[in-house]
Amino acid sequence: TPTTPAPTPRAIPSRVAPSPIGPEGAFEQRVADMAGRLHMRAGDLMAVMRFESGLRPDAINPTSHAVGLIQLLPQHAADLLGLPMTPDRNARAVQAFASMTADEQLDYVEAYLDQVLHGHGAANLRDAYMAVFYPAAVGQGDSFVIARADGESAFGRAVYSQNAWLDVNGDGVITAGEAARRVGGVRG
Repeated sequence: TPTTPAPTPRAIPSRVAPSPIGPEGAFEQRVADMAGRLHMRAGDLMAVMRFESGLRPDAINPTSHAVGLIQLLPQHAADLLGLPMTPDRNARAVQAFASMTADEQLDYVEAYLDQVLHGHGAANLRDAYMAVFYPAAVGQGDSFVIARADGESAFGRAVYSQNAWLDVNGDGVITAGEAARRVGGVRG
């Protein structure tokens, strides 16, 4: 089967031009600058990326095919790249993101978070993680229920089963606060 070459990423409008990986600390400085523009703490953003991907831009989730530093779902990655609607759109997006460096992905991370946060920022680690994991929970507090093992919808039950390890107290309910506690465990 012929393979389709990865698309050339569309330029994302940014206040900072993309830069190649530079001296040690350059990536962290870009993250700090980006976090400032997004009204969130750099340490929170680094923790989210470390939790989601281990800071590996080529990380791909074997179940959802989420990709990259913040594990973008394929359709979101394709939207950010501006790919046309084709049958292989999502696969091409995953391939394109997985072939980028961490530094190259930062512009897309910023664009995605800017869309999700609507300029309001993330006041804490919980909201920074929810912006990536479950945007409807941003600003809703620790007790906001993300999924239940016995949820009414098949989608809710699937979210729970794929993320059951986030249910810190094992009560069959994943809350925003529980998820954030897991992320807090990887702070560098």
